[in-house]
Amino acid sequence: MIRYSWRKFAGWPVLVMVAVVACLFCWHGSLTAQTSQPASSHATPLGLIDHMDLMQESLRTLKRQILDPRKNADSANLVAEMLIHAANAKQMTPPKVRDLPSAERTDFLLAYRKKMNGLCKALLDLESALLENDNTAAHKHLETVLDFRFKGHREFKQE
Repeated sequence: MIRYSWRKFAGWPVLVMVAVVACLFCWHGSLTAQTSQPASSHATPLGLIDHMDLMQESLRTLKRQILDPRKNADSANLVAEMLIHAANAKQMTPPKVRDLPSAERTDFLLAYRKKMNGLCKALLDLESALLENDNTAAHKHLETVLDFRFKGHREFKQE
């Protein structure tokens, strides 16, 4: 029986590199195949709490980077995502409505929609300030957005 020692074989680093590159190509191909497929119709739609949680994550990031002019493009993109979540959340019904008497539900939903409209306006102002590279104004608009969050949660969030 002939024994081969791979350590003595001079070309083994080349074989290892070829195997690694082949694995990377396969892995990259599987990633592009996954991302190029359209979204499945069986995907679970986001609920109100999901949209609010995603806005909260963006707010945390914005608070850290709002005064850094080098990150204005990233901040503007975060605000654009928040606008999408706010618009989707505006169309949904807060869980607190279930606990209200039927006579109060219409007024509650109207107040919720108005508050969400105000949030969307504040987000648009924030995005405009970031696009104009006015970080001082952007910081003021962020404070307004944070105020909407505080007051809105106090008024509309189920305890």
